[in-house]
Amino acid sequence: MDWEYGIFQDATSNMKKIGILTMHRVVNYGSALQAFALQEVLRAAGYENEIIDYEYSGRALSPGVEQRSGAVAKPSVSRRLLNKVVWWWEKIAKLRPEHRFARFWRRHLSLSRERLGKDSGMRETGSRYNLYILGSDQVLNPKYIGDDLNWLLSFVASSGEKIAYGSSFGCKRLPEEKRDVYRIHLAQFLAIGVRETSGERIVAEQLNLRATSTLDPTFLLNGNDWRRIFNLREKKRRYIFCYLLGYSFDPFPDANQLLKQIQEATGMEILTTGSSRSYDPALEHRYAGSLGPIEFLELMANADFVVTNSFHGTAFAINFARPFYTLAGPTDNPVDDRLLDLLVKLGHEDRLVIKGEVPPKIDLERFDPKHEVLETHRRGSLSFLFDNIECAFGGKS
Repeated sequence: MDWEYGIFQDATSNMKKIGILTMHRVVNYGSALQAFALQEVLRAAGYENEIIDYEYSGRALSPGVEQRSGAVAKPSVSRRLLNKVVWWWEKIAKLRPEHRFARFWRRHLSLSRERLGKDSGMRETGSRYNLYILGSDQVLNPKYIGDDLNWLLSFVASSGEKIAYGSSFGCKRLPEEKRDVYRIHLAQFLAIGVRETSGERIVAEQLNLRATSTLDPTFLLNGNDWRRIFNLREKKRRYIFCYLLGYSFDPFPDANQLLKQIQEATGMEILTTGSSRSYDPALEHRYAGSLGPIEFLELMANADFVVTNSFHGTAFAINFARPFYTLAGPTDNPVDDRLLDLLVKLGHEDRLVIKGEVPPKIDLERFDPKHEVLETHRRGSLSFLFDNIECAFGGKS
């Protein structure tokens, strides 16, 4: 047996095949990288697996698309013209995010031969694998999946075993009219692993079932694993990496105030990416360009400081042990449960900045990466995953 990622690889385990259903075809760093991480740890343990190439039909969460709420300063005419020139240059040079992501999916994900949709071929897929894993990201969010029961693995034949790992509801309560259908399908799962403790409560209190809170799949690989797998280059220059999205709430002007404090204390340049870009011209900042998942990892791994309002931006800052602050929505718009749950679980609730509140006094000398807390949760999450896989396979002839 070989040792990799803190798990044993057993050559006999590849007699069984696992099919993973997750939101991998979304132009979003977290979506792509969580899919890769789950597949990679299964491969390292000797389990043959592939991602069912099911195309998510909902609204894509793209780092390159503006999706803002609230009043935002309108860019100047010259800035709009420059943005348009850059957009066309990237498109012609195939450097747009969708091109970079397509290349990542093609090179780094093991996908089923057919690309499937809601009404095409899923029933036949239901008897192809020995075990089905419902993966992570917001695969249980009723807002995103609507009436698409494939996300509840409804297509799997009665003889197929099913587990969920790191799945997220992305909400505090399921609509009343959705609960019966969720209960019927999730009751057929051997084990339900959810990403947030709020998901545990939904399953227990609203569905009368049992779930276990696990880490996001990106944490199944530690920071050194990510560096080694993708041969991430070290960058000599020092910088603050700012990854802000605008689809949940507008992080400005609070982000500018926070960045100003950090820049004044460090003198470092700010590198930015993400869909929300209303930066104060007085800040020394530079757009890092349209990044693919690997370029995103490289900038995150080498940053001296990270500012983000993204779940996976926060997750990777923690995993790479980068000092960070996470911005969350204003108090009149409830704090994102996903962010708060992650920060509390891993002991970083002091890194939360809520929009509309006074930003913290920046202390660059006192960041504690909480390695032991993270490792404890990582081991527990790996145990949940592999114990339930073995249980599923142990019951098969």
